[in-house]
Amino acid sequence: MDAIDLIWGEKGTKGPDICCVDTGFFNTEVIFHEALIVCNRVGPESPISGGYGYLDITEVETERARFDSVFDTCSRGQQAELSELRRYIKELW
Repeated sequence: MDAIDLIWGEKGTKGPDICCVDTGFFNTEVIFHEALIVCNRVGPESPISGGYGYLDITEVETERARFDSVFDTCSRGQQAELSELRRYIKELW
């Protein structure tokens, strides 16, 4: 909880935008400015078992656009998303 407050502040007024949504377990994308890593796993509780790296800017921009679309569609606002993150972490512990 301290790390959340450190990153976003106690009132959630600083730090990056956050969106807590399950986009599926099979592919997990890590998007950089000029690169993309797509990690694969066979089940929701399985560790990552492989992946692919992309440097083609068209692939990177396509995945970034998909991510932005999910983020824009699913975000309930910063306060609600931080509340969900806190709830999820408390549930894990």
